[in-house]
Amino acid sequence: MVLVDMEGKVVAEVNVTKALKSAGTGTPVDAPTTAHANASTSVPSAMVSTKSRDAPAPPSDPWLPAGIADGELGDRPWPPAGSTDFTVFARSAFSNDVGWPAEPDDETDLVTPQTDSFLPRFLRGYGWKPSSPTSSVTAHYTEIDSPLPRPPDYEFKNATAVDTIMRHPHLFKVSTEIRTDRLREMLKNHPNPAFVESVVTALEEGAWPWADTKHADGFPITWDNSKILPKTEREREFLDTQSHEEEVLGRYSPAFGPDLLPGMYSTPVLAVPKSRSTKLRLCSHMSAGQFCQNNMVDRSQVKGARLDTLHNFIAALLKYRRSNPDKRLVAFKSDVSSAFRLIPSHPLWQIKQVVTTNYPTRGDIANGVDRGQLVRHVD
Repeated sequence: MVLVDMEGKVVAEVNVTKALKSAGTGTPVDAPTTAHANASTSVPSAMVSTKSRDAPAPPSDPWLPAGIADGELGDRPWPPAGSTDFTVFARSAFSNDVGWPAEPDDETDLVTPQTDSFLPRFLRGYGWKPSSPTSSVTAHYTEIDSPLPRPPDYEFKNATAVDTIMRHPHLFKVSTEIRTDRLREMLKNHPNPAFVESVVTALEEGAWPWADTKHADGFPITWDNSKILPKTEREREFLDTQSHEEEVLGRYSPAFGPDLLPGMYSTPVLAVPKSRSTKLRLCSHMSAGQFCQNNMVDRSQVKGARLDTLHNFIAALLKYRRSNPDKRLVAFKSDVSSAFRLIPSHPLWQIKQVVTTNYPTRGDIANGVDRGQLVRHVD
């Protein structure tokens, strides 16, 4: 058995046959795992070859964190070569059967376990070579993707929904802060003009999410599945306040109610705690119930985000640094938490996304508190 470094070079050799004979365990050669488990920390000298004992400390490597590259594991030194601790460390950090590749897959941009990787597993694929690809995954797919869909003719045959949209245009706003005329001009030489035009059209007329609302195939014309009671008064107040803020920002329609208009769908909205925080965030439960929105969308068309990641970004930074070693490069992070809000939905999809608030808590019901009528917004 051998141990190898990041370059695939042998740094230690273990003669399993000699080790088992010397240890006197009587364990068959084809079961080395049991032998390691039964062996003491003080391993017979026959277990490690001269090359292993004389091997220098692991060299400093720019791919490794400073502590590891300097031969330290946090506050602990490298385990002695040939010891049980060293074997455990080697198997977990430089796994011989499962590891992580140095770059993501070219097609999916995903980092998946491989059998031929020498990158430490704790780096989770965050290792780069001079040959690492620096191209933008997102930009690449704009060159080969099909145009974004428009609502099919079938959707316009939902006469009830179309009539409601025509009668209440103030509830179905389609607008964006993106200057579509400027965007179209900047991309006039793009190699995939059909895709570009579909993006601009989606921004101007509203995007369609590869959906089939099944209005003539068993789904109800109007469906109210919004009733879910806030657990606490804090959650109730948050939902009401957040809905009002979304309306002020132009993301929600003006309030109406208490009833849905014909052709509308409404699903539950929840106040969910943010990760590692006591703050709340508003979530629409698009998978609630048999007739939920997620049961209308073609999942094969929306599965798997194809966005640029740190793998592409850092590879590009390293390439730039190699070509421009004396130039100062400043990187900054933009807050794009609401960037998707720049893409409006088509009115025929907006009508399926009504947010309902002002439901009482269970405590309100038990105490006979009247919170008034329900408040509705088109999202």
